[in-house]
Amino acid sequence: MNDLHELAASPLQTKQRGPSLIWLVPLLALLIGAWIAWQDWSQRGPEIEILFQDVKGLEEGKSKIRFLSLDVGLVTALELTDDLRQVRVRAQLKKGAERYLSSDSRFWVVRPRVALGQVSGLETLLSGSFIEMDAGNGQADDQRAFVGLEQPPAVSIHEPGQVFGLYADRRGSVSIGSGVFYRNIQVGLVKDLSLRPEKQRVEFEIFLRQPFDRLVTENTVFWNAGGFNLSLGAEGVELAIESLESLVSGGIAFGLPKGVEAGAPVADGALFELYASETLAARQRNRESTRYVLYFTDSVRGLAVGAPVEFSGIRLGEVLSIGAEYDSDSLEIRIPVTIEIERGRFRPTGGNPEQSADERLVLQALVERGLRASLKSGNLLTGSQFVDLVFMPESDQQAAPAGVEPPHPVIPTVSTGFNLLQQRITSLVARLDQLPIERIGANLDKSMLELNTSLVSLNAVLKPFGERAAPMAQALERTLERTSKVMASADKTLNPNSQLQTQLLKALEEFSAASKAIRDLSRFIERNPQALLLGK
Repeated sequence: MNDLHELAASPLQTKQRGPSLIWLVPLLALLIGAWIAWQDWSQRGPEIEILFQDVKGLEEGKSKIRFLSLDVGLVTALELTDDLRQVRVRAQLKKGAERYLSSDSRFWVVRPRVALGQVSGLETLLSGSFIEMDAGNGQADDQRAFVGLEQPPAVSIHEPGQVFGLYADRRGSVSIGSGVFYRNIQVGLVKDLSLRPEKQRVEFEIFLRQPFDRLVTENTVFWNAGGFNLSLGAEGVELAIESLESLVSGGIAFGLPKGVEAGAPVADGALFELYASETLAARQRNRESTRYVLYFTDSVRGLAVGAPVEFSGIRLGEVLSIGAEYDSDSLEIRIPVTIEIERGRFRPTGGNPEQSADERLVLQALVERGLRASLKSGNLLTGSQFVDLVFMPESDQQAAPAGVEPPHPVIPTVSTGFNLLQQRITSLVARLDQLPIERIGANLDKSMLELNTSLVSLNAVLKPFGERAAPMAQALERTLERTSKVMASADKTLNPNSQLQTQLLKALEEFSAASKAIRDLSRFIERNPQALLLGK
């Protein structure tokens, strides 16, 4: 028993043969940490900086950088620039992402956006905003600092197609992202637009997807197709709508004018004019025309630039300008109207067509035959007018004023329609103003007084006949009855079917036959006088 107490009181001593295994735990943790760090470092790509005006929705350590819906990086820091005008976004890309970086790489913030006819970024309502990346077409380089886009680009750099340039005086309803339509089908969109003050115009960049980009040739025309186009002019009411999409968000349409060949294909980046409407584009594109000047003395109210020039209802051209000028010596005011007539509208037939190749000479010959220009009302509702070419060889005309050398050939003008009626009324009023109205009135009063005196005298003369008027009327009535009976008898006698008429016609026939016989006998004796002695 004592031995057991002594054994329990004394510690058990064992001989240690190596290091303790407890040290393996921190060593193992260290190795795992080093491996994780090495893995993280080995997977890291380049660090980049992106400048934005607005980074709403981005968070450090949370917001991703994506390329084609794949995570390729992470936002690590957000800080203001030194001038406090922009935000510098620092991001760490994954290994291998450096091959996407070039000088034309683009970055933009994806967040919910609602614009006219466009809604985008709805997926960020749950996942949060992120930075979208679009790799450039250039070779990978050492570019690590970029300027971000404030709006998402309309077209990816890698999407196949071509870019074309357009220019116009006004922007109209076109905006970035508006569709480009061909025969009411969207085949592209507007990439960019900018104001060029030095050229005083607006320029657009449009993108057409393959294979629709091959539809653009040298004779293609572009026009503004946004909203709807309502026009009230000399040609009536015209309403044009390209599509429901263009009605809401605007757009551009293109095509070939009727009767125009497609022409040669154009290269990427070709520049075209953007017209305000399809009608205007069809009139302007590749049109050869000859200009003429008209001098009007009538009012040109209702005549506008673009008004048609017609001949017998056929459109030949349009009005280019309307002006006003005066002679510094006589102070006479003139209204010159410049028009253009499309070439080929007057086609020669018969003879030698080469003799009629110069349309100016043809028109000059027509003017010598009486071709004149006049103003006519095209729309009673709007009061618009148009220029009508008519043949009026014997009418008064207004040609070029004396001493004036117009820049283009002159077509004489005449007044017709309402203007002519107005001139005639004015002339009639002027003549009436020249009449001696007061003297005519005095003479009329004198004549009426003399007529009244004559009527009084006539009444005094006819008064004695008043008592005998009734018997005379009865006698006159009896005379009329007898006359009627006589006329009825004469009508019966002269009736074509009466016996007297039949006998009379028969007698006339016999008399005509006798006269013919006597005439034949006379001619025979005249030719043969010896017959009187010898007989036949």
